Amino acid sequence: FIEGIIIGILSGLIISFFRWSLHLVETNREHIYTFLKNTDWYWTAFWFIALAVIAFTLDRLTKYEPLAAGSGIPQVKGAILGFIKMRWLRILWVKLLAGIIGIGAGLSLGREGPSIQLGAVTAQGLSRLLKRTRLEERYLLTSGASAGLAAAFNAPLAGVIFALEELHRNFSVVVLLPAMAAAMTATVISRFFFGNDTIFDFFGLPFLPLEYYGYVALLSLVVGLAGVIFNAGLLNIPRFYKLFPTPFSKIVFALFCAGILGFVYPQVLGGGNELINNIAKTPYTLQALLLLLAGKFIFTMLSYGSGVPGGFFLPMLVIGALTGSVISNIMIALGLLDPFFYSNIIVISMAAFFSASV
Repeated sequence: FIEGIIIGILSGLIISFFRWSLHLVETNREHIYTFLKNTDWYWTAFWFIALAVIAFTLDRLTKYEPLAAGSGIPQVKGAILGFIKMRWLRILWVKLLAGIIGIGAGLSLGREGPSIQLGAVTAQGLSRLLKRTRLEERYLLTSGASAGLAAAFNAPLAGVIFALEELHRNFSVVVLLPAMAAAMTATVISRFFFGNDTIFDFFGLPFLPLEYYGYVALLSLVVGLAGVIFNAGLLNIPRFYKLFPTPFSKIVFALFCAGILGFVYPQVLGGGNELINNIAKTPYTLQALLLLLAGKFIFTMLSYGSGVPGGFFLPMLVIGALTGSVISNIMIALGLLDPFFYSNIIVISMAAFFSASV
């Protein structure tokens, strides 16, 4: 339990730095595109050269530590099961640096998967320092993963449940207590730096009347099908990338797509939690929502398939929210839904899409 608290402190500090860095680079990215839209063409050419340099850097980092690529969750699961040996210190700095660079450059990737791996390797480092047994290290890895997700989402319960249900698949007390201690402590650290606000702004949601629950069931079936399509896209995007001769060319392609979208649809760049907050508060036309949904879906596939360090949890929730927003707009237009419950449908769709995919 005490080691869980220590893991929570260390993971909370590392992931708070990760979140702060991502906020800084994403804010600067918005300023860059605002500048490029109102200046001479050669600055745009210089920006695409910079994206190529970023692609080269990401390529070198992922070759230096292949286990830092992708979201990092399969690697953590493999380490807990004993199938994979993670070099914790190397993964820690490579994942941190590559995640900041890749997401900051605009790839549609989230911080949650990397945060889970960052928390897990932090726990592994503590385990090696304290010379813990293999069994004890599994518990600490689960605790670190729990702390990672809790600090990334500012949601300790989500961190604990995910780590137990998805990673360890064991609800015993010896797993639960250190995971809870790590998640709670990491959240305290995160809230010290970022405040108590939740990542998504859904406050004061009205109670959904019982008469709409039949529509909720139908909505969930549609969103579940969308989750199946999303998973199929993630699993089959490597087929598309077989057309590219080298890993570097894949990353360049994804980043150049980000560069073009930055001028056309900047809302689909990065993780996208602000996009969720915007569609909940600002009315969008059905056409605009469909374009955002298509753009976010395709660009998330391209970003994740490039192999750059970064997760898909946050983009997945954005796609779920956009799917729900499209469906609720159609229901409102057909007179099946009171606009007062628009945000309820978005939240339900996010939960359903996450469940269908994960």
